[in-house]
Amino acid sequence: MSNEFIIYITAIFCILSRASLNVIDRSQYFNQKLCPIILGYWNNLIPSVFAIFIFYLTSVDVEIKLSVEAFMLATVIQIVSYSFSFCLRFFKVMHLAVISKISDLTISVSLIILGFNQGFFILTTGFLSVLMAALLIFFNKIYKNYLALILLIFVMTINGVLAFLFKEWNIVDNNANTIILFTCEVVFWRLLFSVFPLFIKHGLLSFFSFPSGSISSLQFFLRSLLSISTQSAFIFLITQELFILAIPILNLTAMAGALMAILFLNERLTKPDLVVMSVIFLLSSIPFFNSYEQHKI
Repeated sequence: MSNEFIIYITAIFCILSRASLNVIDRSQYFNQKLCPIILGYWNNLIPSVFAIFIFYLTSVDVEIKLSVEAFMLATVIQIVSYSFSFCLRFFKVMHLAVISKISDLTISVSLIILGFNQGFFILTTGFLSVLMAALLIFFNKIYKNYLALILLIFVMTINGVLAFLFKEWNIVDNNANTIILFTCEVVFWRLLFSVFPLFIKHGLLSFFSFPSGSISSLQFFLRSLLSISTQSAFIFLITQELFILAIPILNLTAMAGALMAILFLNERLTKPDLVVMSVIFLLSSIPFFNSYEQHKI
């Protein structure tokens, strides 16, 4: 099995699992009105248990340490998670997925400013994505919560640039042991970050109070499993030399999230939504076919 094929499959898994997480979170934060701080803690606790289990099951023979790089990535990922949780209270999954595409442009511009020519790869797509997102915001009149959107785009930009730099500087070695260890470190740091806001707002007893009255155990464990799987897949991708092949596929996350929201949350598409989502899908697909032709499986 070729390395290119593995990258494509992993990227497809990433977008499907990420879209599934968005649907579950929308259900929890909007439909069930659950507290993001409480769920943030529990959504990190079980993945941490899974990470420990995976770590010892695979008998990783490397030195255990908490690296600065894992701390940085975990910090950004957790802030992105809280930002998405906050935004999902106000926006449909399909709207948020399209609006988050603005980060395609901001990441590209940031990389160009930092002196990386690779930023031009998605610059044109980024400009068009911003236009489509602006049309969606205008037609649906969802611009009242613009501060939440600005925060989300800002942290997603940092996350994208950081992932690129990790790949460019070979922060994480391309071997199974290092990837497993690094993933465990990131999951552990995220758990620590979610502990402090929970303790400040709800006190010590909240660490032992599972919100079972509002959320099913199956849904909770499914989300935890998807969380650590998505994180592991993403870290695997950014360690690959051909990571650029995964970018166009990862750009399809917005479309996957919209389709899952329609199927599982009964969210409806208006005509402007349909036009915007179709254009976004086409914009994201063009680079994919271009990459496929250059690196055929």
